Amino acid sequence: MKYKRLHNLLGLVTYLEWIMIFVTTLACCSMAFESPFYRVAEQIPLQIAEYGFVTMMGLELTLKIFADGLIFTPNALLKDAAGILDLFIFIVS
Repeated sequence: MKYKRLHNLLGLVTYLEWIMIFVTTLACCSMAFESPFYRVAEQIPLQIAEYGFVTMMGLELTLKIFADGLIFTPNALLKDAAGILDLFIFIVS
């Protein structure tokens, strides 16, 4: 019974989205270490985390666009606010 609930919880999103949740969490943790004296541009580990996040997000968006389309399909990336926010975060990053 306990494992069925866990299985149902983990099944709410796809493997790709779980990977992106993990990568985004790691990127947020690395940004939490940033301070006025410890900047991303000056620290190699923080740069690696930032580039890894941007690379993984670019891969995710590319796969989503190939699978579902960008604008004119029923499951298009830019059909809802979450897809627009994903694209905005990627462009800003």
